[in-house]
Amino acid sequence: MYKKMILVFLGVFLFFGFNIAFANILINEIMYAPTEGGAYEWMEVFNSGNTSVDINDWRFFNNKDDSSPLRLQKGSGVLGSGEYAIITNTSNWDSFSGMVFSSSQFSLPDDSLKYNTYKAISDSSKQIIDFVTYDTSLGGGKESGYSLSKISNSWLSGVATPGLKNISSSLHNDTTTNIDSIQNITETIINTKTSEIPKIKTKIKAEFYTFVGIPLDFDINTTGYSDEPLSYGKYFWNFGDGDSNETKASNTNKFTHTFFYEGEYVVTVQYFTNYYSIKPDAIDKITIKVVPADILISKVGDEKDFFVEIFNNTNYAVDFSGWALLSNEKSFILPKNTILESKKKIILSPKITNFNILDKDTLKLVNKQWETIFNYSSIVSILPTEISSKNTSKVNLSISKVSNNIIQSDLDNNFNNNTNLLQNVLDTDIPKNDLLASAVKSDVPTKDNLIYFIFILFIFLGIGASATYYIRNNNRKSVSIVNGDDFEILDE
Repeated sequence: MYKKMILVFLGVFLFFGFNIAFANILINEIMYAPTEGGAYEWMEVFNSGNTSVDINDWRFFNNKDDSSPLRLQKGSGVLGSGEYAIITNTSNWDSFSGMVFSSSQFSLPDDSLKYNTYKAISDSSKQIIDFVTYDTSLGGGKESGYSLSKISNSWLSGVATPGLKNISSSLHNDTTTNIDSIQNITETIINTKTSEIPKIKTKIKAEFYTFVGIPLDFDINTTGYSDEPLSYGKYFWNFGDGDSNETKASNTNKFTHTFFYEGEYVVTVQYFTNYYSIKPDAIDKITIKVVPADILISKVGDEKDFFVEIFNNTNYAVDFSGWALLSNEKSFILPKNTILESKKKIILSPKITNFNILDKDTLKLVNKQWETIFNYSSIVSILPTEISSKNTSKVNLSISKVSNNIIQSDLDNNFNNNTNLLQNVLDTDIPKNDLLASAVKSDVPTKDNLIYFIFILFIFLGIGASATYYIRNNNRKSVSIVNGDDFEILDE
């Protein structure tokens, strides 16, 4: 009984402890109608707990059904205790010292007087961490200049304070002490923006994650003292993996870099206004997470319906824009904005790709740099070339098993590791009796049998030679006797 009570208390502790760990991150403030326009809408989240929380790969819900991953624009992605982060749809947050995320689903309508607007944040597995349903009757709005702030667990109209403690707009009607407090805070925010010393700024533009062996696009934006774009000078890049690059600022074309191993890499760039300068005029850095490219052609159809199924076995969404399916005879380029979410598949019809069963043996998936990501012919080439028709179903079953194993494999495993699994399955499924039939029925003597064979041959030859000698000797005596009887000696 005592042990059962301990297990019950332990289960309750773990259950509530799990919920408490995620309850630290709260939606804290919503600016749904800024005076600068819709491009400057933002939502603030706050870590009210005592521990840091990694919110990389978390998601923003625009409603209960539509969501997209948060994209880190500024900061480390780890929200410390008492820290704030901003979710927005613009990158114009250089003056904000905190963390900035963006989301493709981000939208904060300001016409929700009649219709409630649902917004939420979740972890990477879409478990809702906090949500709010607001309408314009709660406060905020561009005419007032206030945001919708969470104060004492209630949503009220308040002074917009991104990265600071929320303040209710009702304090305007309080004593002069409160009014002075509001003015001081407001002036502090204004002065922080206006008193900033003009300087040259450079910003790296790239996804915060990529895949092993797949080139990642890099771009950069550099502005001068008056926010004018700069196209002179040079850049020095350090990719954090031992590789570096120096480029002219006049070359505004994007470039790519490939990471060959899994891990996290800090990419830094230094901008020099003078090509021969030693001290940089601006610096920026981002952290790139590199994960295995576990993307594969998981299944194909038959001669009646030769579809091609592509499976994303990673924990990240993959943009297949410009990727292609190739065979010896044909090619099909995936269109722009073909995005496949984590652990999802896409099935391409032969009516779209124009592939048929003849393309099966040479089919492969390549990225937009035309580098092979998955070669389906590697599976086909492992199959035995001479297999009786009665084993065909077993071979197909083996391929199906291997596909399932590949789909369920961890990010650590690439296709090269799974080919061994395929060979093991084939060795198990195909009857060994059939494979060894020719060896069992063969009459070719082995080494030991050959020795016995030679020994018996010598004995046989010896007996044969003795018998021949004996027969010939007897015949010779008989002939002599017979020949003697045919002659008569005459006396003269």
